[in-house]
Amino acid sequence: MKAIATIVMVLIALSGALLWFMGEEWQKTYRNDIFVNGVYLGIIFLLIWLLLKRPQHDFMGLPKIKAFVADNILLVEHTPWLSYGTMIGIYMVVNNYERFVCVGEVINIQSNGLVQIRTEQDDRGYSSEEETTKALNEIDKKLIIIKPALFPRGS
Repeated sequence: MKAIATIVMVLIALSGALLWFMGEEWQKTYRNDIFVNGVYLGIIFLLIWLLLKRPQHDFMGLPKIKAFVADNILLVEHTPWLSYGTMIGIYMVVNNYERFVCVGEVINIQSNGLVQIRTEQDDRGYSSEEETTKALNEIDKKLIIIKPALFPRGS
């Protein structure tokens, strides 16, 4: 309500200043135009205020791992940012430190809402696919974090 009152007061001040400086003849000639343009400006200011007041989205959450289906396939819960072809980073938490394990790519979104992610070997993580698979299988699923990321693909 405070913002609407501020918008109205600004419009009244602008209209008053315009009418004061332009003189009586100008006021009589353009009175209707000033009113209509004041209404338009009021609507524009109100829309700008509504856009700026709109709450920002929080991060949309990290998916929880449901299962390891195959050696290099993770089955996770769906989150809004996971879509076909999304590149992700997979990390594991060790003593409050997130260690990069590998990259992954969303390959399927199942009809039940679960998402299949294929892990891919990356030189920033473990040195081989076997080590990556072993690490992911041995650690508690609650300690694995999946984050959205853009990683350059090797050629």
